[in-house]
Amino acid sequence: MNTMDLPTAADELYSVPPSGFIAARNARASEAKAGGDRALADAIRRLTKPSTSAWAVNILVRERPDEIASMLELGASLREAQDDLDRDSLAALGSQRRRLVSALAREAGQLSERHGQGVNPTAVREVEQTLSAAMADPDAATAVRTGRLLRPLESIGFEPVDLVDAVAAPGEGAPAATRSGGRTPKLAPVPDIADERAKRAERARAEAQRAVDEADRLVEAADAEIEDLEDRASALEERRDAYATELDELQSAIDAVELKLAALDRDARAIERERGRSDRLAQQARRRAEAARERLRRVE
Repeated sequence: MNTMDLPTAADELYSVPPSGFIAARNARASEAKAGGDRALADAIRRLTKPSTSAWAVNILVRERPDEIASMLELGASLREAQDDLDRDSLAALGSQRRRLVSALAREAGQLSERHGQGVNPTAVREVEQTLSAAMADPDAATAVRTGRLLRPLESIGFEPVDLVDAVAAPGEGAPAATRSGGRTPKLAPVPDIADERAKRAERARAEAQRAVDEADRLVEAADAEIEDLEDRASALEERRDAYATELDELQSAIDAVELKLAALDRDARAIERERGRSDRLAQQARRRAEAARERLRRVE
């Protein structure tokens, strides 16, 4: 880490998906501190996690530099046509802008998926807004080309795009990103876009970062507690399943006994019917015997 500086660290960290940013940032800060550069470690630790849409734009800048350059050239042409009040050119370029922004936003979503970070429809719309802002405002274009956006940008009418706290490590140079083929994208030099505004915001940023770190620690503690509760719930579920199985077995035994009782009841009713028939036969036999004895007395 001795050869690491803030621009290099920032370029590396802002290519990491937001879900892994905090861990990667803390690891780089620890490396800098272990290397004896406490100032660099503090500067790295102050770097804040980008929104999902800002990160998607950063990935697009790193991996599709030619498309980004074409988009920004189109934006410059649009601004020129607007200055010249060229309605025909504005109409044609505006249609081209919408198609290009939409296509690049879809491409950003696909690249994000390949990096393991899904983007929802809201984030895709924020990517479109950011790309549109970069085409409308040259300072916003410069911010986008850093590849270190922290939040989405938005162009509102003819107002300059708000860039306060929009870029990490402003004025620290262009990103060291390359294409998959290893070619370094040609990016314009990055001036200090935040200028005095960034200096005034530095203390607030540091305080916000401490709040973010504390929130991250609370999230980690909450995640651990949730995991423990899930383990306990799983154990209870296993016990419940065991009791349910035992209940089913008992119910099966009860059903079997009830079947046996029903069979015994049927047998008892059959015996009762048989006894009744026997009683009737016995009575008939007794009457015949009595009649026979009566005839015998008369004969005697």
